[in-house]
Amino acid sequence: MEIFKKEKEDLEKLVNRKNNMLVFLKKFKFLALLMFLFAGLNIHAQDTPYIKGDEYILKDITVNGLKNFNEQTVITYTGLKKGQKIRIPGEQISAIISKLWKLDLFSDINFYLINIEDGEASIQIDITELPTLSDFKITGLKKSKIETIVSDTELKKGKKITENFNKTTKNYIINKYKKDGFLNTKVAINIVPDTSDVNLSKMLIKVDLGDRVKIDKINFVGNEISKSSQLKKKMKNTKVKLFGRFWKKSKFIEEEYKEDLTSILDFYKEKGYRDARILTDSIITDKIKLTINIDLEEGTKYYFGEISLWTGVALIAFSSLSGLGYIALISPLFVYALLSKGSGIPLLERSAEKRWGEEADYKEYKKNTPVLFPKLFNNIKDPNSNSD
Repeated sequence: MEIFKKEKEDLEKLVNRKNNMLVFLKKFKFLALLMFLFAGLNIHAQDTPYIKGDEYILKDITVNGLKNFNEQTVITYTGLKKGQKIRIPGEQISAIISKLWKLDLFSDINFYLINIEDGEASIQIDITELPTLSDFKITGLKKSKIETIVSDTELKKGKKITENFNKTTKNYIINKYKKDGFLNTKVAINIVPDTSDVNLSKMLIKVDLGDRVKIDKINFVGNEISKSSQLKKKMKNTKVKLFGRFWKKSKFIEEEYKEDLTSILDFYKEKGYRDARILTDSIITDKIKLTINIDLEEGTKYYFGEISLWTGVALIAFSSLSGLGYIALISPLFVYALLSKGSGIPLLERSAEKRWGEEADYKEYKKNTPVLFPKLFNNIKDPNSNSD
């Protein structure tokens, strides 16, 4: 009994360490199991006095398929006892199945109704245990990199080998080396039985990094105001490969690339183009080379705020001015002249005319939108105009 007690306590500890929520796969398997159980019961009822949903005295319980656990330990853990009343099917059977799945020790659990006679029923539980990791080997990487993977994952001897464990390990390695520019990383995991003991398996992990993918080109479309070279400088993390530049490697990391796209838009906003946006962006990979295409819309530059800013500065400083200091008051006028007659509005309008000049929407926009100062009474109609 000491052995049974200890194994039962071990099972209880494992349950307490597990999450209360079952993964979708287990739920699916659980529902499928119930359907199978109900179907089996109905078939058996054709030749026996079985009545679905009735209570029976539990005559006998057997457990098949165990390798590491004692049969009596599992029976004790389920809470089933000979002589007790049990409803088949019923909530108690469902709860037992759920309780066993939560252990995360088994890959398959099936309940079978073996016999019904004189109000008594026998139950057989078929269980397939998950293999235990006895050893693992990683190939294709340097020793230092292997040590990092081992320390960052759950690759430990004694770990139960589940489908989720395999998937998590594989995804970790792939994502880790994607951040270093190895976008074509491949990972193959092979589970091999270990014949040195019962229900043990070895894990062989083969990693093929391939060649580091470098950024060959970054192409911009729609940038009339800012040069492509200026925009590339704003991309601090995403750089085109350049011979001799050792301090910043050319590699593509999606998270850092998205940050660089935000930096481009911030650059436009600082210049007054608050409506600038990225229309589309695409990544084209050709084995070890990568091309980035960015289509953007710069939008319209807002000048009124800039003139208002300098006007406000002049008004604030007015009381402190004296003598030649009053010359500073011409700064708002200078800014107005520069923007309206020099490099501001004329340059922008020429660019807009070149790009959208023939489009009806642009002509309508140009007709109804003030060049510099906003309309304060846009909805007030001219009283002399004819109304329909």
